Amino acid sequence: MTVGNLEDLRASVVRRLESLPALAGVPVIAEDRMNVVTEIQKALGQGGGLVVTVGTGGAKGAAPNDPLPQADVEVVVEVAEVPAVNRGAAGSKIPADTAAVIAVCALHHFPWESGKALTFSEILYDRNDKKQLVIYTAIFTTRVAFTAAPGV
Repeated sequence: MTVGNLEDLRASVVRRLESLPALAGVPVIAEDRMNVVTEIQKALGQGGGLVVTVGTGGAKGAAPNDPLPQADVEVVVEVAEVPAVNRGAAGSKIPADTAAVIAVCALHHFPWESGKALTFSEILYDRNDKKQLVIYTAIFTTRVAFTAAPGV
């Protein structure tokens, strides 16, 4: 099943981040892949300890009187880093917080579709000491008109 504009939104954000010279060589993964956990672990190794993932978060209904369902959707860009690897000889040497700020600068007001742009909301921080992993999560919002074939 495809979910129209949500897939278009994720793909557009991935393409934008992949095109940035400042993030050259850093893997960017859409969270719509079948085995995203394996993909992230693999990318952390290939990316020298740094990976960016793009997904969609919550959605809040908007324009209730419009016949086409619309929502203000969260776009979630996570930058995960294993600092010991990333800042070592084989790493990208781009700290996760720097990569997150680069993503914010590249995506704030980014026109992912004609007449629709992302708006930056916040950056969250998390750390997993067991996995020696830090994660910066940049959250954006945008208006999306839902399209799907319900099969009825």
